Amino acid sequence: MSGDETNSDEPAKPSDGQHPVKAVPQSVFSDDFDDPDDRRSQDELPEDAPLSPELVEEEAIRGDFMLRWATVFLAVLMAFGQLNDTKPLVLIRSGDHMRANGFLPPRVDQFSHTVEGQSVSNVSWLFDHIVSLSWLVGGGHGLTLLKVLVAALSAWLLVRISVPGVSTWWSSICAVFAVVACSSDYLPVPELITILGMTLTMGLLFQHRQGQASGLTWKLPLLIAVWCNLDPRAWVGAGVIAAYAAGAAMTSRIAARKRLIPGAGGPEGLLVPALLCVVALLINPFHLNSLLTPLTTYTIEYPAMQSQRGLDSTSAPISFDGRGEMIPNDDTYCEIDSSVVDRFGIPVLKFHWKWTDAEINQVK
Repeated sequence: MSGDETNSDEPAKPSDGQHPVKAVPQSVFSDDFDDPDDRRSQDELPEDAPLSPELVEEEAIRGDFMLRWATVFLAVLMAFGQLNDTKPLVLIRSGDHMRANGFLPPRVDQFSHTVEGQSVSNVSWLFDHIVSLSWLVGGGHGLTLLKVLVAALSAWLLVRISVPGVSTWWSSICAVFAVVACSSDYLPVPELITILGMTLTMGLLFQHRQGQASGLTWKLPLLIAVWCNLDPRAWVGAGVIAAYAAGAAMTSRIAARKRLIPGAGGPEGLLVPALLCVVALLINPFHLNSLLTPLTTYTIEYPAMQSQRGLDSTSAPISFDGRGEMIPNDDTYCEIDSSVVDRFGIPVLKFHWKWTDAEINQVK
């Protein structure tokens, strides 16, 4: 190499009195980029990761999570509805009256003119307190928040009822149908507690079936005891528990007979908790009325509702009524009569009108 030649790999030395010149890196998109192979490798997107069982499981877990919470948000959206029922107003006044005259419900009717002074049983008296306090704290917004919270809690508990280790997408889809079906009952009325109570009952019974439940001897009766003071339909939960306990006991006995092993066949029986749930219905200011609610419902309330809303399709009258109005015209007007006054001396109105073809055709 001659002395005049310089090594291209060595950095350029600054001239006297000048600062060193920094090399500006060239963009891979520049036309002057002098390394096509490097440019092509930098322009390409990263390769997709290979599909593995771990990746599939991770995506399934993420999808289940999104679907579960989408169900809860759907329940919240359905609960944000208009309050178009007057029954919450009665519950508000009932709660106000109980707070003003103690805490427990009165024994005689205070609001009806037809049965004023007669004995009445307000089994769901505790829910009246909740509705009244919600109205006192937040007004209409408080009532809306109450039904939104109960609806969201019911949906969240419902989507959690699933077999461990199995994808929950199908149970979430079923929960969506349940939310839509129950959306008409998302009002601050005792029927809202019916939905929540049944969801809690099914969750506890499912845990028992999976062998994961403990303490059902006191959990189920406690649930029914609280439920029967909030909603007159707590007997539905007690009936479901009794039916499940009878079925579980029968299944256990059949399995034990087949295996010839006494007492074998599944989780702990629920006959004792079911009996305690029936007794828990008596933990109400109106003891017998709470226990006999199904009898009252099917012999008094439902027949009364049927008589009010009965419709005989064979003899129901159908009528049509047509109405027409006069079209304004220049010949139809009123003015103050300059020659006629009433007995107080006030001028009266004089009316002018003239029929047109439009009115005549309406009559025809």
